Amino acid sequence: MVNLDKVTLTPTQQEVLARQGFVAAATDLEGWYPYKFWHVYEEGRYGGMPLLVTTDSVLNAYHTIFDTLLQHLEEVAFTDQAIAMSEALQAAASNQVNEATDPKAQEAALATEAYFAVGNSLLKGGMTAPDRVRDKVEAEIALIEGAAGQETSPILGTWRTTRSTSPRPLHPQRAARALFQGHDVVRPHRVLRGPQSPRR
Repeated sequence: MVNLDKVTLTPTQQEVLARQGFVAAATDLEGWYPYKFWHVYEEGRYGGMPLLVTTDSVLNAYHTIFDTLLQHLEEVAFTDQAIAMSEALQAAASNQVNEATDPKAQEAALATEAYFAVGNSLLKGGMTAPDRVRDKVEAEIALIEGAAGQETSPILGTWRTTRSTSPRPLHPQRAARALFQGHDVVRPHRVLRGPQSPRR
C-alpha cells in the first residue's frame, strides 16, 4: 500500500481500503479543508498521490470553464448590450407615461418604467429612476440586494423570489450576474488508492 503514511484513517476506513482498493473521506481527518473543489486534486498531485477522477469532478471542471466563459462574455459583450437595451426600454416606458391619457394606461406605463429602471440602475451602479417611481425602484432594489426569499414586489405587486435573483459576489457587473442563480459549494473528497487500482 502506497501513501498510507501521508494520511490518518479510521479502522473502518482502513477496512474499506483493504476490501475495495480505495476509500473516500467526506472530511479531512487532519483539519485541512479545501476552499475550491479542485484544491483537493491539486494537493494530491503536488503530494505525489494518485488521483481518482470522478464524474462529479469532471462536471465541476465543466461548470468552472462555462462560468469563466460566461463571466468573460458578460464583461466584454453582454453588459454593454444589456445597458443599451435597458436605457432604450426605460426611455420608451417614460414616453408612454408622458403620452398616456387614460389613468389605467398611465398606471401600467409607470410600472413598466419602474421595472426597467431597476435593471438599468443595477447595471449602471446608480439610480436612473425619475422621482415619480424612485421610491418603488429603491424598494425593489433593496429586496434584490437583501435576497431574503419570497417577497412582494413593490412594482409588480406579486410574489417573487429574491434569493435566486440576488447578485452573485466577486463579479464587477453585479446586475448582469443577477440573472444567474448562485451555486452550492460542493464538498470534495480525499481519495486514496490501493495496490489493486490502476496506476496513472
